[in-house]
Amino acid sequence: MEKVLNNSKLSLKRRGLYLLLSVAAAVLLPQILHAAGVLTGTGAALGQALLPMYFPVILLGFCAGPAYGAAAGIISPILSFAVSGMPAAALLPFMTAELFCFGLFAGLLKNVRINFILKVLAVQLAARLVRLAVVWIISPSALKATVSALALGIPGIILQLLLVPLIVKRLERSGLC
Repeated sequence: MEKVLNNSKLSLKRRGLYLLLSVAAAVLLPQILHAAGVLTGTGAALGQALLPMYFPVILLGFCAGPAYGAAAGIISPILSFAVSGMPAAALLPFMTAELFCFGLFAGLLKNVRINFILKVLAVQLAARLVRLAVVWIISPSALKATVSALALGIPGIILQLLLVPLIVKRLERSGLC
């Protein structure tokens, strides 16, 4: 019955476990990159370039579906802020909206039969457009800084395009996704 309701191979327990692991990874990965940035003298540049919070959220969306991906997208930045103060309070609503969309859109595209790289690209584009729209609505004066910040994330965008399809395919073959 659960399979029929969820239209997926993953049980509710496994989805819940994946949600917890995704949120934990989305909170811990930026901390690891921040520590590396302190050690190398690059500061927050590694996190801004590699977008570590995004990987666990998009992976969860593609594996567990839109509700779980969206939940991770909301919980991760809020928990990270509560634990570490990152992302900065001024960025929190924008990142939360964007990560929510990352998880939601990945989940919605989970079973769509198109090239996986195109799925990742569509998720990235849609989520970033939502972020720009939220910035434009809430704080139009921050639009230029937001576009600059998005440009800093190009290495992370490229890594997502390369790694997310490979990771999801491997997880699917192993029965974990």
